[in-house]
Amino acid sequence: MSENTKARPDHRSRIVPIILLGLAAILIILSVVSFILQGSDSTKTSMEEMRTNAVLHAASEGLINNIAQEARADKLTELRKDKNFRKRGLNEVNAICDEAMEEARTEAEKLYANPVVKDQAALDQAISTFEKELADSAALSVQEKAAYSEIYVQLYDNISDWKAIAGEGIPEESILESLEETAPELKKDTNAHLRDGFVRMARDLAAAQQAAEEAELEKQFVNQIAADVSDWTVYSGLEGNNLWEKLTADHPSLTE
Repeated sequence: MSENTKARPDHRSRIVPIILLGLAAILIILSVVSFILQGSDSTKTSMEEMRTNAVLHAASEGLINNIAQEARADKLTELRKDKNFRKRGLNEVNAICDEAMEEARTEAEKLYANPVVKDQAALDQAISTFEKELADSAALSVQEKAAYSEIYVQLYDNISDWKAIAGEGIPEESILESLEETAPELKKDTNAHLRDGFVRMARDLAAAQQAAEEAELEKQFVNQIAADVSDWTVYSGLEGNNLWEKLTADHPSLTE
């Protein structure tokens, strides 16, 4: 019995190391997560600092370039007022203007190349607010494009005779009413700013349809004349109404 007892494995001795290993793993995971979170906060702060510096750099560069370009334009205006301006060569004028521009750039760089921020928190807040407005604007732009696309597809797929809806003489109110019947999305207040554009589109499509039909009729008429008239020498010297009266007299089918 004692030998069997000694030979029997002790499961409790295995459970303890497993529990310890599990706890160790949990602690390691928590440490890694904490490190990642700390790293994310650090990265976020670094990115915000880089963003602020980039904005300041872009703003200062833009201001400096604007000052330099204005100085060049002012110098050119000054030279044009000179009575001897036309005697100067193009290269001379450009050289004088470029010199004025570079001088202004040098002075502007002294003032604005390294801007000092007195209220960093206010600047960061302003940049963040602007970023949010840009993001909101981008989201609204995507929504508007989607709404426009949906309305456009509904109209284009369901209207075949644009002249009947937006032909010459039809008032805008009637055109809009017809468009809204075909694309109810146009009735929404959120899409009110799109209505004028779709009315103009309807008129343009009606005009294009009218022009295409007239071109087709003209083509058919020319083909008919070519088929009916075999001897054009009899119409030599005739023009305008005289030619038309002679043609229709000889070929009454042209007026049908």
